[in-house]
Amino acid sequence: MKRLRRQLGRLAAIFSAALLLGGCRVAEPPPVRAFSLVIPVYDERGLRETVTTLRPHLRPDDRFMVVSGNTTGVIDTAWLNRAALTLRAAYPDAAIYAATSGLENVAVAAREADPVVEAVVYIYEPNFPNQPEFSWEFDATLERFAEAKAQAGAGGFRTIGKPTGRPLLQENLLEYGWNYGALAAEVGELFVQTQTYCKESPAAFAAALDTLTAQVGSRAALTPWIPQITVDPNAPNGTSLAQATACLREVRQRNLPGAVLVIIF
Repeated sequence: MKRLRRQLGRLAAIFSAALLLGGCRVAEPPPVRAFSLVIPVYDERGLRETVTTLRPHLRPDDRFMVVSGNTTGVIDTAWLNRAALTLRAAYPDAAIYAATSGLENVAVAAREADPVVEAVVYIYEPNFPNQPEFSWEFDATLERFAEAKAQAGAGGFRTIGKPTGRPLLQENLLEYGWNYGALAAEVGELFVQTQTYCKESPAAFAAALDTLTAQVGSRAALTPWIPQITVDPNAPNGTSLAQATACLREVRQRNLPGAVLVIIF
């Protein structure tokens, strides 16, 4: 119980820090801010904490991403829809997305997601058993994103791409010539997985943001993009509260529209 209280205290602190960086204070009712957050929900515990503990720290322009079938297994649309409806009841005006990896899971989400879901998020990472289509070859990656968009569109959903951010700065991957502006052209929005750079240092995170800004360029007006930060010192790509706050500051300084903020409950 003590550990849980400490963890929830850290969560309150990171949300307070995010709101301060967004230029407003924690208050009820909260004012709308430009610095929005996307909050992933992975399981029942995360869902419960999102609609209770986090509630005073969220804003009307924050969004939610219900994740199922991420690394392995078939997407559980029954749970996903129940979670989405629970979020809708708690946050009537918030955007809610369904996130999964693997084109087969995207197709299932497009067929079975509740209408309360506004978009399907295509998570694109290497070494996921349910994502055999992953490739470092960039032309193949563009094709996969086009396929995901077609599948989500067939169900009436827009598509958000959530690609790995490793090719941004990792020397051994630069040869593949990834261009996130070209990826953005295939979808409606990008959530780029930059959490490994935040874990490395705020300076590395800033360099990743600058590379993304240069690659996406003016297309950001048509296809917005936001980075990801994971708050959990024990996670492989997670980081401490202090470092996450420093990374959020880098986001704010570049006038980006927000960030995906992953909290491991």
